[in-house]
Amino acid sequence: MAIARPVRPRNIIRHGLNKRKMEDARKTEADEEAATRCELRPQILEYAVRLIADWNERQAKRANPACGRGR
Repeated sequence: MAIARPVRPRNIIRHGLNKRKMEDARKTEADEEAATRCELRPQILEYAVRLIADWNERQAKRANPACGRGR
């Protein structure tokens, strides 16, 4: 049975640096994604408003004005 060698402090330090680098990279990526979402939000809202307006217009054309009278 092999005896495990003790972990050397320099390995811990290296691991800590790599971990910080990875966390920084993730944070940078998340910040870029958030900025992209903020840029797209007005475009998405504008598109949604246009879709709703088109839908309402189509529904108005299909509506029968005689329906619902006298009831």
